[in-house]
Amino acid sequence: VVFGELARTSTKSERTRVYSLFMSIRQFGLILGPSFNLFLRVCNFRIGPFIVDSYTSPGLFMMIVWIIIELMFLFTFFNLPPVGEIEEAKDIENSYKELESNRSSLNGSISEQNIIDVTEVSPLLKYSVHLQRERQVTMIDISHKTNSVTACCGCITWMCQKIQYLFILIKGLVYEESVLLLSILFIVLFDDLVIETGLVPMAESLMNWNEIQTSVFFMIGAVINIISLILVWRLNNRIPDRWLILFGVCLAFLSNIWLLVSFGSGERKVSPILSVVLFSIGFFSMITSLPFSWVICSSLYSKILPMNIQGFGQGVRRSFESLAAVIGPLWAGAAFDLSSSYYPFYGVPLALVVMIILMLLLSYKRLKSPQRLPIF
Repeated sequence: VVFGELARTSTKSERTRVYSLFMSIRQFGLILGPSFNLFLRVCNFRIGPFIVDSYTSPGLFMMIVWIIIELMFLFTFFNLPPVGEIEEAKDIENSYKELESNRSSLNGSISEQNIIDVTEVSPLLKYSVHLQRERQVTMIDISHKTNSVTACCGCITWMCQKIQYLFILIKGLVYEESVLLLSILFIVLFDDLVIETGLVPMAESLMNWNEIQTSVFFMIGAVINIISLILVWRLNNRIPDRWLILFGVCLAFLSNIWLLVSFGSGERKVSPILSVVLFSIGFFSMITSLPFSWVICSSLYSKILPMNIQGFGQGVRRSFESLAAVIGPLWAGAAFDLSSSYYPFYGVPLALVVMIILMLLLSYKRLKSPQRLPIF
């Protein structure tokens, strides 16, 4: 919902900058959050019958934070101008004007099939003509079903309409660009979470780290991630989105190769200090690549979605990210049991990254940001 609202209230030219700023704040929260344990762990008092100690103080603290956020939301939040919807409406108007001009140039003696052939020059116009035809067929089909089923049961009619509505929504999401972007989002997050999950046991076995050293390493990674997000924010207006995505995915590929070659055998062949240096290069390269692929893909995905299904589309995107957040750690745990080496651990993410690089190269020309027309 939040990302859908961001898309609704921002133009396509500033969408990536807005998303990168929003995700930078998220990463800042991930750094700031653990630091509160410095004073929460020493809490030891009572509030009436309730004991506040190192176990219960985080819950009390978050309750206070959420109350403050709710009050801020109630008294300071208001709907911003829907500049994204206004921009989309202008695009639709211009596309129909271009369509009408093509019709007029043919003196009105052209069939529907010929109109579609003319609009091959513009994919957006072709989509518009196809969409008009589908709307008519869909509305007739819904009307026919409604009239026939209402006589039997109004509840079945309502269910049929909702199912039809759901299929139309899904159909509005299933096209080459969206499938590619969702695949990239899933795989880069899967890759990142596999590496992060395996960091703790690898650091313990290969570098003899304890909990504090691992936590500091994660905090350094979060700082590097914020710097990368700021870099994305600065480069967005100068470099096209698809170039930034390609750079991020290729950097993730190189970091996987580096980690596979350096630590694939599962044995420490160099000194602990050199192991730290080698692992830091691969891990921090992975962290650096994440904003270039994750943030830019999320932004470009919002640009190609129609505004009236932004909320649904962003929910689908978030579902893919949540799926990666579940499967990534599961694979990391299973990979340690498959073999004594780390070749399966690094090999599977590397194979997936190679797959999305091939998909990206094959669909590279289509990764522009012509926003789709509304599907209703």
